[in-house]
Amino acid sequence: MQSVTLLLSLLAVATEAAPQLGGLGGLFGGSGSSGGGLGGLFGGGGSSGGGLGGLFGGGGSSGGGLGGLLGGLGGSSGGGAGSTGGSGPYLAGYSTDPGLPGHTIYLPKEIPADLKLPVLVWGNGACKADGTWFDEALTEWASHGFLVIANGSPAGSGQTNSKMLIQSLDFVTKNAGQGKYANVDASRIAAAGQSCGGLEAYETAADPRVKAIGIFNSGEFSDSASRQTVATLKQPVFYFLGGSSDIAYENGERDYKNLPRNIPSWKGNLDVGHMATWAEVNGGEFAVGGTNWLKWLLRGDAQAAQWFTGNGAQQAGWKVEKKGLEGIQTTPI
Repeated sequence: MQSVTLLLSLLAVATEAAPQLGGLGGLFGGSGSSGGGLGGLFGGGGSSGGGLGGLFGGGGSSGGGLGGLLGGLGGSSGGGAGSTGGSGPYLAGYSTDPGLPGHTIYLPKEIPADLKLPVLVWGNGACKADGTWFDEALTEWASHGFLVIANGSPAGSGQTNSKMLIQSLDFVTKNAGQGKYANVDASRIAAAGQSCGGLEAYETAADPRVKAIGIFNSGEFSDSASRQTVATLKQPVFYFLGGSSDIAYENGERDYKNLPRNIPSWKGNLDVGHMATWAEVNGGEFAVGGTNWLKWLLRGDAQAAQWFTGNGAQQAGWKVEKKGLEGIQTTPI
């Protein structure tokens, strides 16, 4: 069921993107135009301008774009951490660490001595082992004073699982307070992910080190699975969904409805579909929501809290439901 859902999900992504990127080059082949476009559902190459290079094959173009259904957002030849280093006060980038193979680590490039760094462990959409697939958003979050660890090596391939998030938690526990991680606060950790990665994040809920869960464009596949999952949750859970055109819309809506009453929770829908704003500079509006979530839940930022408890999200175009947010108590740092 999971593979079928992911297939349908990314077919929906292609449908959404086609009008914007140039047009369909053929269902089973053909190449995208110089302006981009869909290069073929089962083959074909991305164009020089970018676009969708094929759902089951084809390469991302030199300008970037979506390189394949299971390949995800094809890596731009420019590489780097996002396109700007983030809009936060601390220019951020990514690297790897031999102590945590198969992961990508995002940090501010210069860390003030008095800055504490809470932690986000992240699972990618399609459970893809590419730690730079969501680099626009992950860099953005790091630039606001967070250590972000994504499943997968930079521009990696293959599949991930929730055990990789636990590996990240173990790495943080072992290394916080030492060397380049001297400012890391291992007592303030959140787990999140997009689509398939959101399901990975759910599976960390039993770990007491995880203080908050973020579910982006995701949710369980059936009511029985939903009820089983939400029964394990003890920490606040926030849902960021892409509206009714998001293939995971009903999944996330059902999970939110099934949450126990004692779990502080928030659900927002922005009508942007399943791939949302992730490819936009600094991750777009979804990254803005994620920034406020992290700053409130992990840094105790009162202004960020107002985005959820007040009408900040609604002013940004989100349709919101919330319950029990008064139960969230985070000491500011």
